[in-house]
Amino acid sequence: MRRFSVFFLLIPLTAFCVGGRAAGKVKKIALRYSVPAQNTNVYRVEIETQGESGKETVVGDYVLNIHPAAGGLISVSARGQAHQKPGRAPSLMGYRPGYGPSLTSLLMGNPSEARELVFDEHGNTARQAGDASLPIPLGQLLSSLILKLPNEPVSSWEAEQEVFVLDEPLLLGPAPVFPSTMGGMGYQPFYPGRGSQGVLAARQHTQVKMTEVTAATVTLEKKATLKTICYTGKEPRVSSTTEGRLIIDTATGWPKTIEMKCNTIVLTENLSRRTALNLKWQLLEGAERDAALVPPSEQKPSPPDWTKLMNQLDSDDNFKRETAARQLTMSVNQSIAPPPELLPALAKLENDGSEAVRQAVFTVLAGFGTTDHVPLLLKGLRNPDDAGIRLACAKGLGRLKDPRAVEPLADLLAAGQTDQFSSRMSRPNPVMDALIHIGPEAETAVASLLQQKNVETLTQACLILKSVGTRKSLPALKELTGYPNKELSEAAADAVRSIQSREEK
Repeated sequence: MRRFSVFFLLIPLTAFCVGGRAAGKVKKIALRYSVPAQNTNVYRVEIETQGESGKETVVGDYVLNIHPAAGGLISVSARGQAHQKPGRAPSLMGYRPGYGPSLTSLLMGNPSEARELVFDEHGNTARQAGDASLPIPLGQLLSSLILKLPNEPVSSWEAEQEVFVLDEPLLLGPAPVFPSTMGGMGYQPFYPGRGSQGVLAARQHTQVKMTEVTAATVTLEKKATLKTICYTGKEPRVSSTTEGRLIIDTATGWPKTIEMKCNTIVLTENLSRRTALNLKWQLLEGAERDAALVPPSEQKPSPPDWTKLMNQLDSDDNFKRETAARQLTMSVNQSIAPPPELLPALAKLENDGSEAVRQAVFTVLAGFGTTDHVPLLLKGLRNPDDAGIRLACAKGLGRLKDPRAVEPLADLLAAGQTDQFSSRMSRPNPVMDALIHIGPEAETAVASLLQQKNVETLTQACLILKSVGTRKSLPALKELTGYPNKELSEAAADAVRSIQSREEK
């Protein structure tokens, strides 16, 4: 079964060798795009840009579905989403006044929504849908990866064409079509008074040379220049240079690696700006390919470096300590269990001065602690100042189903400290869930709450007894079925019906 998780592209090249190598020179070869009945490839793309506003690197795995289209054309449907490279601090690019959009904002979108490109065997675009514009001279996400091929067998070729790019400050393209307007945080619709964007005509010259042909691969060297027809003084308003290498797998017809280095210069009446771009596409194979084909909903996150996190928690740097604490909390939310020997060290941090560290401690113990940690969880449950810790401890005590937690949990219901963020009393909260998980041993303490006067507490007690109550709770519940409050009376009646149904079995 074919599964998609993300998007990107590259297309199969079929190489027909006419002469091979002689005296260190590559003889003429005919290159054509071709495709089997259906094919799925996965690539990892990394784009790095370095400019005056900072450095930004995005990376993503992209799944390409390639299949024949009508009229002898080839269709590539690509799905996925790029993101900031892990371990790299967020860049200011795209968020400073006067600067164009960031790479992340350009590539953001719904990973399940396909971008499509249709082209012929020579790489001429016939149709495109949903392609994303990229900084000059990258062009667009999908179409920038299609190398236009000559009609005849060659060992090198050149091409020149007129293209269009967006003017400063957006500096995107070449592309046949651009979005109506763009901002640093992504695309925005037209609105009265928004600034118009300029489009510049340019000449793009491309040179491609085959540097090596073997039984396994064809290596291509690509150089390109772009210069706008519009000048500022004696220099083009926007110009760029590109140098790169493509390695094609002759067995599959697919590029194994594409690497490009680009430099762009913009000159206006008010400024000059230089930007360096690096691109790399790498064909994924084996375990990496299999992992990329797993949908995000089924992917299992990797465990953190527990030793490193504990060292950071012991650091004098508060930023490091709180960062480690957040990573610990995130690992619990992803159901990643820490090593058992980590729990005693964490328990010693219960009174740490950092709120983030305390929250992490109780979250980990609630998720993976043992009955030995029940006293500490009960202490956190009684914390009068931190609702987040109370919520975590309630979940942990419910998971452990320890009877020692019954009275403290019932006290929280009586006091109204259930951390219930919903205005609907009929929706269970973590304290209620914990008592339900503990089971019949919680009945006596919960039934005593039916003597309270607070409607919310009474309703919550009825909802719990619906799951854990026995016939001894029926008299008090039946009395509440006639209560004037509709939600309480219905909760009591529902509890009575559930208990009677259980008792009859």
